Amino acid sequence: MKLLIVDDEMIIREGMSRAIDWEAHGFELLRPAVSAEEAWARIPQERPDLIFTDIRMNGRSGLELAREVKTAYPETEIVVLSGYSDFEYAQQAIKEGVSDYLLKKSRRDDILRTALRIRERLLERRRERQDSQLLERWLLADDLPGGRLSEQLRSRYPELAEAEAAGEPMQVLLVAADDAEACPPQESCSVLTRRLGGPSALWKGHAIVVVRPARAGAGELSARVRAALRELAQRSEARLCCAAGSEEYGLEGLKTSFERATAALRYRDLLEDTDYVAYDEVSRRSGIRTVCSIDEENALIAVLKQGNAEALGAWVEARYAALRGDPEATPASLSSRLHSLYVAAQRWLDRTAAALGAGEPSPSEQPSHAEQPGVVTGSWLTMRLLAVQEAYLALTQGQSSYVQSAARYIREHLQEPISLQEVSEHVHVHPHYLSELFKRETGQNYSLFVTKERITRAMALLLETPAKIAEVARRVGYQDVKHFTQLFKRHTGQTPTDYRSAGGGAG
Repeated sequence: MKLLIVDDEMIIREGMSRAIDWEAHGFELLRPAVSAEEAWARIPQERPDLIFTDIRMNGRSGLELAREVKTAYPETEIVVLSGYSDFEYAQQAIKEGVSDYLLKKSRRDDILRTALRIRERLLERRRERQDSQLLERWLLADDLPGGRLSEQLRSRYPELAEAEAAGEPMQVLLVAADDAEACPPQESCSVLTRRLGGPSALWKGHAIVVVRPARAGAGELSARVRAALRELAQRSEARLCCAAGSEEYGLEGLKTSFERATAALRYRDLLEDTDYVAYDEVSRRSGIRTVCSIDEENALIAVLKQGNAEALGAWVEARYAALRGDPEATPASLSSRLHSLYVAAQRWLDRTAAALGAGEPSPSEQPSHAEQPGVVTGSWLTMRLLAVQEAYLALTQGQSSYVQSAARYIREHLQEPISLQEVSEHVHVHPHYLSELFKRETGQNYSLFVTKERITRAMALLLETPAKIAEVARRVGYQDVKHFTQLFKRHTGQTPTDYRSAGGGAG
Protein backbone atom coordinates (compact mmCIF):
# COMPACT_ATOMS: atom_id res chain seq x y z
CA MET A 1 0.00 0.00 0.00
CA LYS A 2 1.65 3.23 -1.17
CA LEU A 3 2.07 6.27 1.11
CA LEU A 4 3.05 9.78 -0.02
CA ILE A 5 4.04 12.60 2.36
CA VAL A 6 3.65 16.16 1.03
CA ASP A 7 5.12 19.10 2.99
CA ASP A 8 7.32 22.07 2.09
CA GLU A 9 9.14 21.87 5.47
CA MET A 10 12.05 19.45 5.31
CA ILE A 11 11.94 18.74 9.04
CA ILE A 12 8.34 17.52 8.79
CA ARG A 13 8.99 15.42 5.67
CA GLU A 14 12.09 13.80 7.11
CA GLY A 15 10.59 13.37 10.57
CA MET A 16 7.47 11.55 9.33
CA SER A 17 9.52 9.45 6.92
CA ARG A 18 12.10 8.25 9.47
CA ALA A 19 10.18 8.21 12.76
CA ILE A 20 8.07 5.22 11.67
CA ASP A 21 9.12 1.95 10.04
CA TRP A 22 6.42 2.19 7.39
CA GLU A 23 7.49 -0.95 5.54
CA ALA A 24 7.13 -3.05 8.69
CA HIS A 25 3.51 -1.92 8.92
CA GLY A 26 2.59 -2.75 5.32
CA PHE A 27 3.31 0.57 3.60
CA GLU A 28 5.53 1.40 0.65
CA LEU A 29 6.87 4.88 1.42
CA LEU A 30 7.19 6.94 -1.76
CA ARG A 31 9.74 9.72 -2.06
CA PRO A 32 8.22 12.71 -0.19
CA ALA A 33 7.00 15.68 -2.28
CA VAL A 34 8.06 19.23 -1.46
CA SER A 35 4.93 20.88 -2.87
CA ALA A 36 1.37 20.25 -3.97
CA GLU A 37 2.45 20.89 -7.55
CA GLU A 38 5.12 18.17 -7.41
CA ALA A 39 2.72 15.73 -5.78
CA TRP A 40 0.02 16.36 -8.39
CA ALA A 41 2.52 15.79 -11.21
CA ARG A 42 3.65 12.45 -9.72
CA ILE A 43 0.30 11.03 -8.60
CA PRO A 44 -0.87 9.76 -12.04
CA GLN A 45 2.22 7.56 -12.35
CA GLU A 46 2.84 6.59 -8.71
CA ARG A 47 -0.83 6.30 -7.63
CA PRO A 48 -0.46 6.52 -3.83
CA ASP A 49 -3.21 4.92 -1.75
CA LEU A 50 -2.73 7.30 1.20
CA ILE A 51 -1.48 10.90 1.22
CA PHE A 52 -0.37 12.94 4.24
CA THR A 53 -0.31 16.62 3.21
CA ASP A 54 0.30 19.90 4.96
CA ILE A 55 -2.51 22.44 4.66
CA ARG A 56 -0.40 25.56 4.15
CA MET A 57 2.45 25.37 1.66
CA ASN A 58 4.13 27.62 -0.86
CA GLY A 59 2.11 27.55 -4.06
CA ARG A 60 -1.07 25.49 -3.98
CA SER A 61 -2.41 24.55 -0.57
CA GLY A 62 -2.99 21.06 0.73
CA LEU A 63 -6.73 21.66 0.54
CA GLU A 64 -6.46 22.45 -3.16
CA LEU A 65 -4.40 19.31 -3.69
CA ALA A 66 -6.91 17.24 -1.71
CA ARG A 67 -9.82 18.59 -3.74
CA GLU A 68 -8.09 17.76 -7.04
CA VAL A 69 -7.07 14.28 -5.90
CA LYS A 70 -10.52 13.36 -4.55
CA THR A 71 -12.08 14.51 -7.83
CA ALA A 72 -9.68 12.56 -10.07
CA TYR A 73 -8.95 9.60 -7.76
CA PRO A 74 -11.86 9.27 -5.31
CA GLU A 75 -10.50 6.00 -3.86
CA THR A 76 -7.37 7.75 -2.57
CA GLU A 77 -7.39 8.49 1.18
CA ILE A 78 -6.01 11.83 2.37
CA VAL A 79 -4.93 13.05 5.81
CA VAL A 80 -4.19 16.76 6.26
CA LEU A 81 -1.51 18.02 8.64
CA SER A 82 -2.26 21.28 10.43
CA GLY A 83 -1.15 23.62 13.15
CA TYR A 84 -3.48 24.79 15.91
CA SER A 85 -4.28 27.95 13.93
CA ASP A 86 -5.38 25.84 10.95
CA PHE A 87 -8.11 24.00 12.84
CA GLU A 88 -10.93 25.62 10.85
CA TYR A 89 -9.18 24.68 7.61
CA ALA A 90 -8.94 21.10 8.81
CA GLN A 91 -12.65 21.01 9.58
CA GLN A 92 -13.38 22.28 6.07
CA ALA A 93 -11.12 19.59 4.67
CA ILE A 94 -13.12 16.88 6.44
CA LYS A 95 -16.31 18.25 4.90
CA GLU A 96 -14.74 18.01 1.45
CA GLY A 97 -13.99 14.31 1.78
CA VAL A 98 -10.55 14.28 3.40
CA SER A 99 -10.20 11.16 5.57
CA ASP A 100 -8.75 12.72 8.73
CA TYR A 101 -6.53 15.47 10.06
CA LEU A 102 -3.60 15.50 12.46
CA LEU A 103 -1.71 18.22 14.24
CA LYS A 104 1.85 18.56 13.02
CA LYS A 105 3.00 17.97 16.60
CA SER A 106 1.09 14.69 16.86
CA ARG A 107 2.94 11.82 18.48
CA ARG A 108 4.41 9.01 16.43
CA ASP A 109 1.81 6.56 17.76
CA ASP A 110 -1.10 8.84 16.77
CA ILE A 111 0.22 9.16 13.22
CA LEU A 112 0.75 5.41 12.90
CA ARG A 113 -2.67 4.62 14.43
CA THR A 114 -4.37 6.92 11.90
CA ALA A 115 -2.44 5.38 8.99
CA LEU A 116 -3.24 1.82 10.11
CA ARG A 117 -6.94 2.61 10.54
CA ILE A 118 -7.09 3.99 7.00
CA ARG A 119 -5.05 1.05 5.69
CA GLU A 120 -7.58 -1.38 7.16
CA ARG A 121 -10.42 0.59 5.57
CA LEU A 122 -8.70 0.43 2.18
CA LEU A 123 -8.07 -3.30 2.54
CA GLU A 124 -11.70 -3.93 3.50
CA ARG A 125 -12.83 -1.95 0.46
CA ARG A 126 -10.59 -4.09 -1.73
CA ARG A 127 -11.93 -7.29 -0.16
CA GLU A 128 -15.47 -6.13 -0.82
CA ARG A 129 -14.57 -5.38 -4.43
CA GLN A 130 -13.04 -8.83 -4.86
CA ASP A 131 -16.14 -10.41 -3.33
CA SER A 132 -18.29 -8.35 -5.66
CA GLN A 133 -16.27 -9.56 -8.64
CA LEU A 134 -16.58 -13.17 -7.41
CA LEU A 135 -20.38 -12.97 -7.41
CA GLU A 136 -20.43 -11.14 -10.76
CA ARG A 137 -18.19 -13.80 -12.32
CA TRP A 138 -20.52 -16.53 -11.09
CA LEU A 139 -23.65 -14.86 -12.46
CA LEU A 140 -22.06 -14.27 -15.86
CA ALA A 141 -19.88 -17.36 -16.27
CA ASP A 142 -20.75 -20.87 -17.45
CA ASP A 143 -19.01 -22.51 -14.52
CA LEU A 144 -20.32 -26.02 -13.74
CA PRO A 145 -21.66 -26.98 -10.28
CA GLY A 146 -18.86 -28.31 -8.12
CA GLY A 147 -16.29 -26.24 -10.00
CA ARG A 148 -13.69 -24.05 -8.34
CA LEU A 149 -15.69 -20.85 -8.75
CA SER A 150 -18.81 -22.31 -7.14
CA GLU A 151 -16.74 -23.58 -4.19
CA GLN A 152 -15.21 -20.12 -3.76
CA LEU A 153 -18.67 -18.62 -3.73
CA ARG A 154 -19.98 -21.08 -1.13
CA SER A 155 -16.93 -20.47 1.03
CA ARG A 156 -17.18 -16.69 0.88
CA TYR A 157 -20.96 -16.56 1.31
CA PRO A 158 -22.05 -19.28 3.76
CA GLU A 159 -25.62 -17.93 3.62
CA LEU A 160 -25.82 -19.03 -0.04
CA ALA A 161 -24.51 -22.48 0.83
CA GLU A 162 -26.98 -22.66 3.71
CA ALA A 163 -29.94 -21.72 1.50
CA GLU A 164 -28.80 -24.20 -1.14
CA ALA A 165 -28.50 -27.03 1.41
CA ALA A 166 -31.89 -26.23 2.94
CA GLY A 167 -33.63 -26.15 -0.43
CA GLU A 168 -34.56 -22.52 0.18
CA PRO A 169 -35.17 -20.21 -2.83
CA MET A 170 -32.88 -17.29 -3.62
CA GLN A 171 -33.58 -14.25 -5.77
CA VAL A 172 -31.45 -11.66 -7.57
CA LEU A 173 -32.37 -7.98 -7.32
CA LEU A 174 -30.94 -5.51 -9.84
CA VAL A 175 -31.06 -1.81 -8.92
CA ALA A 176 -30.44 0.98 -11.43
CA ALA A 177 -30.36 4.76 -10.98
CA ASP A 178 -31.12 7.24 -13.76
CA ASP A 179 -28.09 9.22 -12.57
CA ALA A 180 -25.24 6.90 -11.56
CA GLU A 181 -23.08 9.86 -10.48
CA ALA A 182 -25.76 11.17 -8.11
CA CYS A 183 -26.39 7.68 -6.69
CA PRO A 184 -23.33 5.45 -7.23
CA PRO A 185 -24.06 1.69 -7.42
CA GLN A 186 -21.64 1.11 -4.51
CA GLU A 187 -23.94 3.15 -2.28
CA SER A 188 -26.97 1.21 -3.51
CA CYS A 189 -25.20 -2.05 -2.64
CA SER A 190 -24.36 -0.78 0.83
CA VAL A 191 -27.90 0.35 1.67
CA LEU A 192 -29.61 -2.72 0.17
CA THR A 193 -27.24 -5.15 1.90
CA ARG A 194 -27.81 -3.41 5.24
CA ARG A 195 -31.58 -3.55 4.87
CA LEU A 196 -31.95 -6.92 3.13
CA GLY A 197 -28.81 -8.90 3.91
CA GLY A 198 -27.13 -11.12 1.34
CA PRO A 199 -24.10 -10.67 -0.95
CA SER A 200 -23.90 -7.80 -3.42
CA ALA A 201 -22.01 -6.97 -6.60
CA LEU A 202 -21.72 -4.32 -9.31
CA TRP A 203 -22.63 -4.88 -12.96
CA LYS A 204 -22.60 -2.25 -15.72
CA GLY A 205 -23.22 0.56 -13.26
CA HIS A 206 -26.04 -1.32 -11.51
CA ALA A 207 -26.19 -2.84 -8.03
CA ILE A 208 -26.84 -6.58 -7.66
CA VAL A 209 -28.09 -8.05 -4.38
CA VAL A 210 -28.97 -11.69 -3.66
CA VAL A 211 -31.79 -12.15 -1.14
CA ARG A 212 -33.64 -15.04 0.49
CA PRO A 213 -37.29 -14.04 0.01
CA ALA A 214 -38.64 -16.75 2.33
CA ARG A 215 -36.83 -15.07 5.22
CA ALA A 216 -38.53 -11.74 4.51
CA GLY A 217 -42.06 -13.10 4.74
CA ALA A 218 -44.95 -12.85 2.28
CA GLY A 219 -45.18 -9.37 0.78
CA GLU A 220 -42.40 -8.07 3.03
CA LEU A 221 -39.54 -8.15 0.53
CA SER A 222 -40.98 -5.58 -1.88
CA ALA A 223 -41.83 -3.28 1.07
CA ARG A 224 -38.27 -3.49 2.39
CA VAL A 225 -36.84 -2.91 -1.08
CA ARG A 226 -39.00 0.19 -1.53
CA ALA A 227 -37.88 1.49 1.86
CA ALA A 228 -34.25 1.11 0.76
CA LEU A 229 -34.98 2.88 -2.54
CA ARG A 230 -36.63 5.77 -0.66
CA GLU A 231 -33.56 6.09 1.54
CA LEU A 232 -31.28 6.21 -1.50
CA ALA A 233 -33.55 8.66 -3.34
CA GLN A 234 -33.59 11.02 -0.36
CA ARG A 235 -29.82 11.09 -0.35
CA SER A 236 -29.39 11.77 -4.06
CA GLU A 237 -32.78 12.73 -5.56
CA ALA A 238 -32.05 10.21 -8.32
CA ARG A 239 -34.84 8.02 -9.69
CA LEU A 240 -34.18 4.38 -8.86
CA CYS A 241 -35.77 1.17 -10.04
CA CYS A 242 -35.38 -2.34 -8.64
CA ALA A 243 -35.93 -5.32 -10.93
CA ALA A 244 -36.56 -8.62 -9.17
CA GLY A 245 -35.66 -11.88 -10.90
CA SER A 246 -37.54 -15.11 -10.29
CA GLU A 247 -37.13 -17.17 -7.12
CA GLU A 248 -34.73 -20.02 -7.93
CA TYR A 249 -32.95 -22.86 -6.12
CA GLY A 250 -29.23 -23.54 -5.88
CA LEU A 251 -26.28 -21.55 -7.19
CA GLU A 252 -27.10 -22.44 -10.80
CA GLY A 253 -30.59 -21.05 -10.22
CA LEU A 254 -29.06 -17.68 -9.35
CA LYS A 255 -27.95 -17.30 -12.96
CA THR A 256 -31.51 -17.79 -14.15
CA SER A 257 -32.77 -15.29 -11.58
CA PHE A 258 -30.13 -12.78 -12.71
CA GLU A 259 -31.07 -13.16 -16.39
CA ARG A 260 -34.73 -12.61 -15.51
CA ALA A 261 -33.87 -9.58 -13.39
CA THR A 262 -32.12 -8.01 -16.39
CA ALA A 263 -35.21 -8.79 -18.50
CA ALA A 264 -37.45 -7.12 -15.90
CA LEU A 265 -35.16 -4.07 -15.74
CA ARG A 266 -35.95 -3.32 -19.40
CA TYR A 267 -39.45 -2.39 -18.22
CA ARG A 268 -38.27 0.60 -16.14
CA ASP A 269 -38.85 3.08 -19.00
CA LEU A 270 -42.10 1.39 -19.97
CA LEU A 271 -43.42 1.51 -16.40
CA GLU A 272 -42.30 5.03 -15.51
CA ASP A 273 -44.48 5.31 -12.41
CA THR A 274 -43.08 2.30 -10.57
CA ASP A 275 -39.83 1.73 -8.71
CA TYR A 276 -40.19 -2.06 -8.40
CA VAL A 277 -40.59 -4.46 -11.33
CA ALA A 278 -41.00 -8.18 -10.64
CA TYR A 279 -40.19 -10.60 -13.45
CA ASP A 280 -43.01 -12.94 -12.40
CA GLU A 281 -45.52 -10.15 -13.12
CA VAL A 282 -44.20 -8.70 -16.40
CA SER A 283 -43.34 -12.12 -17.87
CA ARG A 284 -47.07 -12.77 -18.31
CA ARG A 285 -47.38 -9.94 -20.86
CA SER A 286 -47.95 -11.14 -24.42
CA GLY A 287 -46.91 -7.92 -26.20
CA ILE A 288 -48.88 -5.46 -28.35
CA ARG A 289 -49.33 -5.37 -32.11
CA THR A 290 -45.92 -4.61 -33.64
CA VAL A 291 -47.09 -3.05 -36.94
CA CYS A 292 -49.09 0.16 -37.06
CA SER A 293 -52.64 0.04 -38.45
CA ILE A 294 -53.89 1.83 -41.58
CA ASP A 295 -55.85 4.28 -39.42
CA GLU A 296 -52.73 4.99 -37.35
CA GLU A 297 -50.67 5.58 -40.49
CA ASN A 298 -53.29 7.92 -41.97
CA ALA A 299 -53.47 9.92 -38.74
CA LEU A 300 -49.67 10.27 -38.72
CA ILE A 301 -49.55 11.41 -42.36
CA ALA A 302 -52.24 14.00 -41.68
CA VAL A 303 -50.24 15.55 -38.84
CA LEU A 304 -47.00 15.43 -40.88
CA LYS A 305 -48.70 17.38 -43.68
CA GLN A 306 -49.64 20.17 -41.28
CA GLY A 307 -45.98 21.19 -41.09
CA ASN A 308 -46.41 22.05 -37.41
CA ALA A 309 -43.64 20.59 -35.26
CA GLU A 310 -45.49 21.27 -32.03
CA ALA A 311 -48.59 19.40 -33.24
CA LEU A 312 -46.41 16.50 -34.39
CA GLY A 313 -44.68 16.31 -31.00
CA ALA A 314 -48.03 16.30 -29.20
CA TRP A 315 -49.34 13.52 -31.46
CA VAL A 316 -46.31 11.33 -30.79
CA GLU A 317 -46.50 11.97 -27.06
CA ALA A 318 -50.17 10.98 -26.93
CA ARG A 319 -49.63 7.88 -29.08
CA TYR A 320 -46.61 6.80 -27.03
CA ALA A 321 -48.53 7.22 -23.76
CA ALA A 322 -51.45 5.16 -25.09
CA LEU A 323 -49.22 2.31 -26.30
CA ARG A 324 -47.11 2.32 -23.17
CA GLY A 325 -50.25 2.14 -21.04
CA ASP A 326 -51.45 -1.06 -22.70
CA PRO A 327 -51.32 -3.80 -20.01
CA GLU A 328 -49.87 -6.25 -22.57
CA ALA A 329 -47.07 -3.95 -23.76
CA THR A 330 -43.49 -5.21 -23.61
CA PRO A 331 -40.33 -3.19 -24.36
CA ALA A 332 -39.68 -5.18 -27.55
CA SER A 333 -43.23 -4.94 -28.91
CA LEU A 334 -43.47 -1.22 -28.08
CA SER A 335 -40.14 -0.54 -29.81
CA SER A 336 -41.30 -2.42 -32.91
CA ARG A 337 -44.61 -0.54 -33.02
CA LEU A 338 -42.91 2.86 -32.76
CA HIS A 339 -40.39 1.87 -35.40
CA SER A 340 -43.19 0.78 -37.72
CA LEU A 341 -44.67 4.30 -37.45
CA TYR A 342 -41.33 5.75 -38.49
CA VAL A 343 -41.04 3.35 -41.44
CA ALA A 344 -44.58 4.28 -42.50
CA ALA A 345 -43.64 7.96 -42.43
CA GLN A 346 -40.48 7.31 -44.45
CA ARG A 347 -42.35 5.39 -47.11
CA TRP A 348 -44.94 8.16 -47.39
CA LEU A 349 -42.10 10.66 -47.83
CA ASP A 350 -40.56 8.51 -50.58
CA ARG A 351 -43.90 8.27 -52.37
CA THR A 352 -44.34 12.05 -52.14
CA ALA A 353 -40.85 12.69 -53.52
CA ALA A 354 -41.48 10.27 -56.41
CA ALA A 355 -44.82 11.93 -57.21
CA LEU A 356 -43.11 15.33 -57.38
CA GLY A 357 -40.33 13.93 -59.55
CA ALA A 358 -37.76 14.90 -56.94
CA GLY A 359 -36.25 11.47 -56.36
CA GLU A 360 -35.58 10.08 -52.91
CA PRO A 361 -34.58 12.44 -50.05
CA SER A 362 -30.88 12.41 -49.21
CA PRO A 363 -30.11 9.18 -47.32
CA SER A 364 -27.32 10.91 -45.40
CA GLU A 365 -29.85 13.03 -43.57
CA GLN A 366 -32.04 10.24 -42.23
CA PRO A 367 -31.64 6.70 -40.87
CA SER A 368 -32.29 3.73 -43.12
CA HIS A 369 -35.80 2.27 -43.26
CA ALA A 370 -34.41 -0.96 -41.86
CA GLU A 371 -32.57 0.63 -38.96
CA GLN A 372 -34.03 -0.21 -35.58
CA PRO A 373 -32.08 0.42 -32.35
CA GLY A 374 -32.41 -1.91 -29.38
CA VAL A 375 -34.92 0.36 -27.63
CA VAL A 376 -37.12 2.85 -29.47
CA THR A 377 -38.62 5.57 -27.28
CA GLY A 378 -41.06 8.39 -27.83
CA SER A 379 -38.16 10.87 -28.02
CA TRP A 380 -36.42 8.72 -30.65
CA LEU A 381 -39.58 8.67 -32.77
CA THR A 382 -40.23 12.41 -32.34
CA MET A 383 -36.74 13.38 -33.56
CA ARG A 384 -36.99 11.17 -36.64
CA LEU A 385 -40.51 12.23 -37.54
CA LEU A 386 -39.42 15.87 -37.27
CA ALA A 387 -36.73 15.06 -39.85
CA VAL A 388 -39.37 13.50 -42.10
CA GLN A 389 -41.63 16.53 -41.71
CA GLU A 390 -38.79 18.92 -42.48
CA ALA A 391 -37.85 16.90 -45.57
CA TYR A 392 -41.49 17.04 -46.69
CA LEU A 393 -41.57 20.83 -46.26
CA ALA A 394 -38.33 21.13 -48.21
CA LEU A 395 -39.85 19.09 -51.04
CA THR A 396 -43.03 21.15 -51.16
CA GLN A 397 -41.62 24.59 -50.34
CA GLY A 398 -38.11 24.26 -51.72
CA GLN A 399 -36.29 25.24 -48.52
CA SER A 400 -36.21 24.75 -44.76
CA SER A 401 -39.05 26.64 -43.15
CA TYR A 402 -37.60 26.11 -39.67
CA VAL A 403 -34.19 27.60 -40.44
CA GLN A 404 -35.75 30.44 -42.44
CA SER A 405 -38.12 31.30 -39.63
CA ALA A 406 -35.37 31.01 -37.03
CA ALA A 407 -33.00 33.22 -39.03
CA ARG A 408 -35.72 35.84 -39.47
CA TYR A 409 -36.42 35.83 -35.71
CA ILE A 410 -32.69 36.13 -34.90
CA ARG A 411 -32.27 39.14 -37.22
CA GLU A 412 -35.26 40.84 -35.62
CA HIS A 413 -33.88 40.38 -32.10
CA LEU A 414 -30.13 40.92 -32.47
CA GLN A 415 -30.19 43.59 -29.76
CA GLU A 416 -31.41 41.05 -27.19
CA PRO A 417 -29.92 37.87 -25.72
CA ILE A 418 -31.07 35.10 -28.08
CA SER A 419 -30.85 31.55 -26.76
CA LEU A 420 -31.33 28.43 -28.86
CA GLN A 421 -34.15 27.44 -26.50
CA GLU A 422 -35.95 30.74 -27.11
CA VAL A 423 -35.65 30.50 -30.90
CA SER A 424 -36.70 26.84 -30.96
CA GLU A 425 -39.82 27.70 -28.96
CA HIS A 426 -40.63 30.43 -31.47
CA VAL A 427 -40.43 28.09 -34.45
CA HIS A 428 -42.01 25.17 -32.55
CA VAL A 429 -39.22 22.63 -32.94
CA HIS A 430 -36.94 20.76 -30.55
CA PRO A 431 -33.70 22.70 -29.73
CA HIS A 432 -31.46 19.74 -30.62
CA TYR A 433 -33.16 19.30 -33.96
CA LEU A 434 -32.95 23.04 -34.75
CA SER A 435 -29.24 22.92 -33.91
CA GLU A 436 -28.78 20.01 -36.34
CA LEU A 437 -30.67 21.92 -39.06
CA PHE A 438 -28.40 24.96 -38.66
CA LYS A 439 -25.29 22.84 -39.07
CA ARG A 440 -26.72 21.02 -42.08
CA GLU A 441 -28.19 23.97 -43.97
CA THR A 442 -25.91 26.88 -43.04
CA GLY A 443 -22.66 24.99 -42.53
CA GLN A 444 -22.23 26.49 -39.05
CA ASN A 445 -23.58 25.90 -35.58
CA TYR A 446 -26.26 28.09 -34.01
CA SER A 447 -24.00 30.27 -31.87
CA LEU A 448 -21.64 31.02 -34.77
CA PHE A 449 -24.62 31.90 -36.99
CA VAL A 450 -25.87 34.41 -34.39
CA THR A 451 -22.40 35.91 -33.95
CA LYS A 452 -21.94 36.39 -37.71
CA GLU A 453 -25.36 37.99 -38.02
CA ARG A 454 -24.46 40.42 -35.25
CA ILE A 455 -21.10 41.29 -36.78
CA THR A 456 -22.75 41.79 -40.20
CA ARG A 457 -25.31 44.16 -38.65
CA ALA A 458 -22.51 45.99 -36.79
CA MET A 459 -20.58 46.46 -40.03
CA ALA A 460 -23.61 48.12 -41.60
CA LEU A 461 -24.20 50.37 -38.58
CA LEU A 462 -20.55 51.47 -38.54
CA LEU A 463 -20.69 52.54 -42.18
CA GLU A 464 -24.24 53.92 -42.31
CA THR A 465 -24.59 55.70 -38.94
CA PRO A 466 -22.49 58.02 -36.77
CA ALA A 467 -23.28 55.91 -33.67
CA LYS A 468 -20.44 55.47 -31.19
CA ILE A 469 -18.75 52.06 -30.96
CA ALA A 470 -20.39 51.36 -27.60
CA GLU A 471 -23.82 52.15 -29.07
CA VAL A 472 -23.18 49.91 -32.08
CA ALA A 473 -22.15 47.10 -29.73
CA ARG A 474 -25.31 47.55 -27.67
CA ARG A 475 -27.53 47.58 -30.74
CA VAL A 476 -26.21 44.19 -31.84
CA GLY A 477 -26.49 42.57 -28.42
CA TYR A 478 -23.12 43.20 -26.75
CA GLN A 479 -22.94 45.16 -23.50
CA ASP A 480 -19.18 44.62 -23.13
CA VAL A 481 -17.43 46.86 -25.68
CA LYS A 482 -14.09 45.10 -25.21
CA HIS A 483 -15.65 41.71 -25.96
CA PHE A 484 -17.46 43.16 -29.00
CA THR A 485 -14.21 44.64 -30.33
CA GLN A 486 -12.39 41.33 -29.97
CA LEU A 487 -15.14 39.43 -31.79
CA PHE A 488 -15.35 42.05 -34.53
CA LYS A 489 -11.60 41.89 -35.17
CA ARG A 490 -11.64 38.09 -35.13
CA HIS A 491 -14.30 38.01 -37.86
CA THR A 492 -13.21 41.01 -40.00
CA GLY A 493 -9.50 41.36 -39.30
CA GLN A 494 -10.04 44.98 -38.18
CA THR A 495 -11.21 46.80 -35.08
CA PRO A 496 -14.57 48.60 -35.39
CA THR A 497 -12.75 51.94 -35.45
CA ASP A 498 -10.34 50.86 -38.19
CA TYR A 499 -13.19 49.34 -40.20
CA ARG A 500 -15.16 52.61 -40.08
CA SER A 501 -12.07 54.69 -40.93
CA ALA A 502 -11.33 52.49 -43.94
CA GLY A 503 -14.90 52.79 -45.13
CA GLY A 504 -15.34 49.02 -45.01
CA GLY A 505 -12.19 48.26 -46.97
CA ALA A 506 -9.19 46.21 -45.89
CA GLY A 507 -7.05 47.85 -43.24
